[in-house]
Amino acid sequence: MDNEQIKIAHLNFVQSAINRMANNSFLIKGWTITLLSALLTVLWNEQGKGHFGIMFIPLVLFLWLDTFYLYYERLYRNLYIKIVINAPGIEPYSMCID
Repeated sequence: MDNEQIKIAHLNFVQSAINRMANNSFLIKGWTITLLSALLTVLWNEQGKGHFGIMFIPLVLFLWLDTFYLYYERLYRNLYIKIVINAPGIEPYSMCID
């Protein structure tokens, strides 16, 4: 393989990681809406309406997960840009995002 083919294959690897992170972030947002809607419905119909604070626990957890996936997506996008511009120190097929 010549250098151009190696670069294209490397970019494909990084792009697949970016796609997975974006997909995971999208799924987390969908699950957040679903779970919080279900909790709101259950808590609204119960006698004790003072338990709405329990909704913040999954909200904070899902917010942390979404932030995690968005952070790593950004790191992989930066790696992608470094590969495109032929930045020094990038090994072929390296997925190191430091």
